[in-house]
Amino acid sequence: MNPAPRLEEIDGVGFLKNMFGFSFKKTLLVIRRGGMNKLLKVVLCGISGAMLLSSVVVAQPLEMKKSEVREDILILNLVNSLHLTKNQMLALMTKAREAKAKKEVFTSQIEKLLGYSETSLKEMRGKLMRTEELPKYLTREVGSSQKRLHDLRDKYDEEMLKLAKDVSKILNENQLVMVDAYKPCIIPYRDLTHPERVGEAGAAVGIERLLERIHDMPQPIYQQRKEGILMGVATRLEKHTHKEVDVEKEKKRLAKIFDEARALSDLEFDLKKAELAEEVLPEENKVKTEKQKLRKVARFFLSPRIIPVLEEKLSQE
Repeated sequence: MNPAPRLEEIDGVGFLKNMFGFSFKKTLLVIRRGGMNKLLKVVLCGISGAMLLSSVVVAQPLEMKKSEVREDILILNLVNSLHLTKNQMLALMTKAREAKAKKEVFTSQIEKLLGYSETSLKEMRGKLMRTEELPKYLTREVGSSQKRLHDLRDKYDEEMLKLAKDVSKILNENQLVMVDAYKPCIIPYRDLTHPERVGEAGAAVGIERLLERIHDMPQPIYQQRKEGILMGVATRLEKHTHKEVDVEKEKKRLAKIFDEARALSDLEFDLKKAELAEEVLPEENKVKTEKQKLRKVARFFLSPRIIPVLEEKLSQE
């Protein structure tokens, strides 16, 4: 069963957009054209989204109690792989506290806005129950509330993106690569000597580890295990991309990359392993927008749970 939406997902910059995804301009256009039935559908969809968000906000304390242990594990699996310094952890906690404060303001504003519009919604419900035509002042009031919801969402999105950029400056380049590659998992990730786990908990970084093992493997052992490794990686990549691929063709492509890795000297391999790992990855995994990367940063480092997690880590030093 999928877990209930968490406010950390709102921090992920996209949850609100999905919830209030229709255009306010489109609403006004429907009003101008006099499409009352269409307007009712648009308005009611907006109301449903607002009420759903309200229930998420109100229910959040209970949901966090149920899921905070799981959330801590997801964060710890990432944090432990980054080898953060004390100064980095302190700086990250500062940004997480800023995000928490902004979230509290945001949820308060949402609740206030929903409370303000309740009178209009009750009036609308009564008229709909009596199959009466909605007066213009009422559609204006509801439309205005919808616009304020949009504006509030956009402002919050911008603030979370800005904080995510600040977090990105705290982490070094290698750490950012690992954050971008991280696949949330409960069982701690070990290594990719078992090819069936490719793509489960860290794409490019994990493939580098696999290439390191292949590069260092004695020739007799490599020849003995080569077919199994190729089949495992090819199959896992197919599952990871959710696309049907020619497994035999994919195995030949991967074999060339693995053989090239083995032919390199230790120094050459260290310089080229990141490039080889990128060649292993599916094409669609190679390019991500800045916003997508920032959402990944926000998902973990602007989560309220990162604060007690880092506090406990620091207390153990």
